[in-house]
Amino acid sequence: MDVVLCQQGLQFFSDQALAMREMRRVLARGGRLALSVWSGVGLYNSAVGDALTRFVSDAAALQFCASRQVPTKQELQRLATEAGFSAVDVRVSRINVHLPRLDKFTLDHLSATPLAPLIAATEPAAREKVGAGVMKELQRYADGEGVTYPEETHVLTARVS
Repeated sequence: MDVVLCQQGLQFFSDQALAMREMRRVLARGGRLALSVWSGVGLYNSAVGDALTRFVSDAAALQFCASRQVPTKQELQRLATEAGFSAVDVRVSRINVHLPRLDKFTLDHLSATPLAPLIAATEPAAREKVGAGVMKELQRYADGEGVTYPEETHVLTARVS
């Protein structure tokens, strides 16, 4: 294989070192890896986590934010190097994320996550407070019918020598 692309996936592997070694294993000599992971929890996910803590439960917030427990830039560098990659480069890419009205979007988003059954079982007033809480927390990023906020992701590129 000439190229492996892993976009926002590494954080979902329980053994990230093994995942990196497998990416290395499938690449031919001269093969390239491009991988991205968020650089942290981020503004939106943090706001949702805070709202879930206040209106649902600490456990719901922890479960929601788990996908954003990501390796640091230094950890990514180490994982790639230890997996046998060369010419490892990790850089931060800054992007703007636009989301529609957060009071509705947040609940729609949560309904598409493993938290869906818990959110569906939550009292309607508490669900509404989750959406309203997220919208209030990110109000400074409002732009018409939604929000646009800054986000950072780590982008790793490497080669097989």
